[in-house]
Amino acid sequence: MDDETNTRIHELARSLKSLHLAATMEEALARAKEIMLSSREGQKPLAAMMNVLNQEPKEDTMKPTLSQAKKIGQEVRKDKQEHAAEKELIHEATTELDELDCAVEDAEELVKQAKRVQKKK
Repeated sequence: MDDETNTRIHELARSLKSLHLAATMEEALARAKEIMLSSREGQKPLAAMMNVLNQEPKEDTMKPTLSQAKKIGQEVRKDKQEHAAEKELIHEATTELDELDCAVEDAEELVKQAKRVQKKK
């Protein structure tokens, strides 16, 4: 390996270690060497990988994301309102069922009392 490649490997290793992508410096050196050698073997060049990392998101690429986030936020609010309405309907239905259960119990009690009165006659 030439001095330039060696220097790049050590710089990359320090970066990997400082970013906590490697536990030890030896591991960082091994990974850096692997990355540098893979770029020489016809895989994606290191410069291309670094360019992707160094690119900052542009405003025009963020706008669709922002508009999508706003749309999703509106959908979540709508779903929340619908859920609250459904929850209220369920509560009302449960209350009505409880009232009907009480009415059935009252009717059964009235039937029992009516049978007792008829037996006494």
